Amino acid sequence: METTTFDIHPTDAERELILRYADADVRQVAFKLRPSADVRPQYVLQQIAGRVAMRSKVPSWNQEGLIYPVHLSVEQCSSEATAIYKAHLVERLKGGRKDGHLVDLTGGLGVDFSFLSEYFEHSTYIELNAELLQIAEHNFSVVGVRNAEVVSTDGVLFLHNMPEKVSCLFIDPARRSKNGAKTVLLSDCTPDLTQLEAQMVSKADFAIAKLSPMLDVSAALSELHCVSEVHAVAVGNECKELLIVMQTDAPCEPILFAVADNRIFSFTLSEEKNATSQFTNNVCRYLYEPASSVLKVGAFRTIGARFGLKKLHQNSHLYTSDEVHSNFLGRIFEVLSVGTLHSLPPTMQNVSKANIATRNFPLRPEEIRKRLKIADGGTDYLFGTTLSDGRKVLIHCIKTQ
Repeated sequence: METTTFDIHPTDAERELILRYADADVRQVAFKLRPSADVRPQYVLQQIAGRVAMRSKVPSWNQEGLIYPVHLSVEQCSSEATAIYKAHLVERLKGGRKDGHLVDLTGGLGVDFSFLSEYFEHSTYIELNAELLQIAEHNFSVVGVRNAEVVSTDGVLFLHNMPEKVSCLFIDPARRSKNGAKTVLLSDCTPDLTQLEAQMVSKADFAIAKLSPMLDVSAALSELHCVSEVHAVAVGNECKELLIVMQTDAPCEPILFAVADNRIFSFTLSEEKNATSQFTNNVCRYLYEPASSVLKVGAFRTIGARFGLKKLHQNSHLYTSDEVHSNFLGRIFEVLSVGTLHSLPPTMQNVSKANIATRNFPLRPEEIRKRLKIADGGTDYLFGTTLSDGRKVLIHCIKTQ
């Protein structure tokens, strides 16, 4: 049977259309395109959508000549912020040296690979999907990835047949089932990291796995046995990635890192277990909301103990103090007043819009907004939460500078 190949490069007519509609809504463009010998409408729409998405997601890849794959591959690739963090992580693990060999077992679009490869003398990108591999190889030449080998094969098969130990193995297991549903359990991902861990750490100085931010950290640690570090990486207060570092000489207890806004909070599970939370029934001058990455790695007691903060409730994960601790990893608010749904905070009387959030509170933000008849947004913040004595309160505050 004759095998057909997909031409990843645009025709002159397609290139003209892509440039003409570079900033247009693809849904509107779709009505204007007609297939012809020189125009593949779906391809043109794919390129326009890819350019728009990658412009904000990976700004350094905003270059003429790049080619974009199907939407799912663009959606699943790392952002520039998280790719840079992984590159700095690799740099630290390698002691600043730019030598050795990197093998990316699940290449994909290649954003992570392009940033990681800068810290190695030689890098190998593995991808089974022929079209995606073609696109990545082309893009590597555009963005200037050097000393890279592109291999069309299955990553697990490549791992099994690796003759020599390498410096770093990187893997990003697919987190979707056969019917396209998202999965979060290690055993439901492809490939199954629990089945590969032993072989990976035996064939690399260290291995890094990029996992779902929805994964339960304690569950992952119970399934894996050579974890030296866990990194929860947040961008814009949303946890985007969970990174697991695996090594043969991993310590008995891994170090957990919460990352947000180019800052890092690290601790161990023993420290968290031994930390003591101080609870209060009163909201002090400042309110602290931990970054999503702090909550992801479970630093519920450590974050308060480290900064000398008092916790409002066991399940609220909001903290308070009369002094401002600017190094706190998360958002800090200055409290204006405290009230309830039935007796509003005094300073809320003339507020027409506010950002509303709830923590351990019976109503959802939209329900509070409806009751108070206020719009969303502005510089005012309203937290609905529960104090340690069980009182349900509304805290009116503004962000500190």
